[in-house]
Amino acid sequence: TTTITLFDTRTLNNAGVATWTGAGTFSIGGNATFNNLQGATFQIKTAADMGQGTFNNHGTVTKELGSGDGVTQVSSSVTNRGTVDVKSGTLALFNDYAQTAGITRLSGGALTTSSVLSIEGGKLEGAGTITGNVNASGSGEVSPGLSPGLLNVAGTYTQGDGAALAIEINGLTAGSGFDQLAITQAATLGGTLAVTRPTNFSPSVGNSFKIATYGSHTGKFTHTSGLVTGGGLGFNVNYNPTDVTLIFAQENCLDGVDNDSDGLTDCADAKCIDLPECVPTPTRTATATSTATSTPTITQTATVTVTSTITATPTPTPTATKTSEVVCIGDCGHDGAVTVEELIVGVNIALGIAEFGACPQFDADNSQSVTVEELILAVNNALNTCPVPNATPSATRPTRTATATATATTGGGTPGGGAVIAGGSSVVINAMSVMPSVIAAVADGISFGGGASAEFEGFDGGAAGACPLGGSATRTGSFPFQPVSFTLNMCRVATADGSVTFDGLGNLNALAATFNIDITATFKNSGGVETRTAHVVLAGTISPSLSGGSCLLTQATFLLTSGMISTGPAGGPLVTVTFKNTTMKIDNITFNAGCVPTIYRLTFTGPVILLTQGVAPINASFNALTMDVDDSGDPTQFRLGGGISSPCFGGPASITTVTTLTVLDGHSCPNAGELMVSSGNGSAEIFYRSDESVDVDTNGDHTIDVTAPNCLDPRLLMCVA
Repeated sequence: TTTITLFDTRTLNNAGVATWTGAGTFSIGGNATFNNLQGATFQIKTAADMGQGTFNNHGTVTKELGSGDGVTQVSSSVTNRGTVDVKSGTLALFNDYAQTAGITRLSGGALTTSSVLSIEGGKLEGAGTITGNVNASGSGEVSPGLSPGLLNVAGTYTQGDGAALAIEINGLTAGSGFDQLAITQAATLGGTLAVTRPTNFSPSVGNSFKIATYGSHTGKFTHTSGLVTGGGLGFNVNYNPTDVTLIFAQENCLDGVDNDSDGLTDCADAKCIDLPECVPTPTRTATATSTATSTPTITQTATVTVTSTITATPTPTPTATKTSEVVCIGDCGHDGAVTVEELIVGVNIALGIAEFGACPQFDADNSQSVTVEELILAVNNALNTCPVPNATPSATRPTRTATATATATTGGGTPGGGAVIAGGSSVVINAMSVMPSVIAAVADGISFGGGASAEFEGFDGGAAGACPLGGSATRTGSFPFQPVSFTLNMCRVATADGSVTFDGLGNLNALAATFNIDITATFKNSGGVETRTAHVVLAGTISPSLSGGSCLLTQATFLLTSGMISTGPAGGPLVTVTFKNTTMKIDNITFNAGCVPTIYRLTFTGPVILLTQGVAPINASFNALTMDVDDSGDPTQFRLGGGISSPCFGGPASITTVTTLTVLDGHSCPNAGELMVSSGNGSAEIFYRSDESVDVDTNGDHTIDVTAPNCLDPRLLMCVA
């Protein structure tokens, strides 16, 4: 019953477990600060009040019913970077609440705010009612329910450009079968709508899911994910006066009719993106000559030749008269240069799989379209530099000499396939190298979520534990004797060249041999600079082999019934591999002290889809494709071997590593190594150079036929079947 007072300007740090009970208030002076440190727990089991000052949470705060009316009033300004879990009773906020990382969770209680609940990072999740206004901005995520559930907002809801609304769909009933966000007042929508189906629930065409309700709304989600299930099936988003509803629909893809009335027909509809018939291939014949002495030819055998030669006196390009001149063709970003990514956008506009508005700077003749000739001009600008407005060509400024020839056949061979395999192999290396970190995240959730390793040999129930370099892991259950659920919150562990921080959750049932995970990993180098990010969503079955060692796992075989791995360097392009009934085995494992595999072998068998930003997906199948990895230092070393097949490179082929591939920390492309690709029609050699460029001998004649500036160049990733 005694009042605890933290006098003005004083600071109190909690580094252990503190429990607040009884009727006494916790008074914090106006300029005083209470810090709940990383790894610490502050339990509120009272209906008393907390007054004024600043409350910074980096650990775990729980609110439980306590005595009296169960309402704890907090007048302090609250900043959350840890976990705030309202388990019962009401947490009433009378000052600012700003979350920049971590989790705010309703797991049985309620939350009220007289200001704004500001989710600038991390996640707002759970089932129950928030009375007050919610603003999700920055990288904040709002995730109704606890797989799944109903989250009520008795106030307004605003979602900014970088924020996301995460919706799980496991059935047909709101609150129990799928998530719903119910807003009583106005909703302002933006950012991302991210839909997942953790149990692989398969809706029927026509099923509807009212995922959000509101009094009124403005705006729409600017990005979506998880709406396409494949084979012409997926969700359409309907914005209604008082709700957002997803309707499961089907597009027949090849009948010339907009079957699901979404305004998109056949292959223009994203639901058809995984069908081989919807992968764009060059079919028309066109010849154009650029004044930079570039002569492209596109024939029905998909032969493309671009040659730029140095000339002592460049010939000025005749300029057609038009109302608005595009000074630098292909310069989408108006920065005076044309990048590979911008060239990809131009190709997609020309092929009709991207909107013209994505980069009007490719339209030199104001035709509202992109032609082969305009793509050539853009390539010249990428090889050289953008012309200066109104400048006269100079005889002393030679152009760069470059020759690139890509040859493809429509038959079953490797001439064109070798180039595509060069890019596809890079996607595989990037995405699959994340899997050991996934294993590490699962190990952290099991071992660090509950403290010492001895605890998970019994039935301890799973307390919160500290991760080696900071953050927390919380688990329920005891592995391998009981089903385990774990949550990782900024759980940081060491890697060979820095650290990786995990956020997310997972479920692992060794007895039923099932698992599902949703984990984000952020990699930093030894200097603390972010080098790479990855997002992994996987579900399926697992057959683990366990040891008595501290890291438990010796090998495991996964059947990935669904999911994806998406990864990329900080600020760079993402690559993604999606799975459907794909088998993956990890063995030959060597762990570091943080249970992160540093040396290992991955073996894949089954179908995958390889995707990079701005390029049509590559449907492929692995046949005992192995990837031996040594990530114990920088650069990481890879060796690929085994079978891979795809219509995009003419059928089945085998890959052999001639010299080990190396990839520098934070980079997407190998900077050394050689692959040999063999098929029934011959062989091809792929050389990864020190500047991360790629040379391909497409027909085994020991001459370079394709030179690309990097492994994600669109020429190496465009289906040529």
